[in-house]
Amino acid sequence: HLTYISYEQHPIPLAQLIPIHAAFPPELHPHAQALQAVYSTLHAGWNTLHLPNTTLHLYAGDAREGIATHPVPADCWFLDGFSTANNPQLWEEDLLRSVYAHTVPGGTATTYSVASMVKDNLTAAGFTIAKAKGHPPKQYILTATK
Repeated sequence: HLTYISYEQHPIPLAQLIPIHAAFPPELHPHAQALQAVYSTLHAGWNTLHLPNTTLHLYAGDAREGIATHPVPADCWFLDGFSTANNPQLWEEDLLRSVYAHTVPGGTATTYSVASMVKDNLTAAGFTIAKAKGHPPKQYILTATK
């Protein structure tokens, strides 16, 4: 069973999600339809969506507010806050300290951003960081371990 936690400031509305899912390969359509069936109940704040073999905890709103009530400790994080220039608030030390606090010992975080601000704030939050080879077009990614 997979427990997946996501923070979305502006979740994609269901009416826009349906045509996106329609472009998926046919073998994924049953999964897309299962998500659509429970996605219509989405509201501001925490949402728990039950899918076959998966529980999705989706916070609709500002991650800086939602993390205070993060539902379970995370084994791994994918930090996708876009660029530090466009979304500096998602790379602030206080938020990354909260991420650290909600990470199991030995847990990891990964991001495509290797900006100094991200490295500095992950380190200040308590993570041990390392640059790793990225996937095109990114030359490097950043990994952080608690």
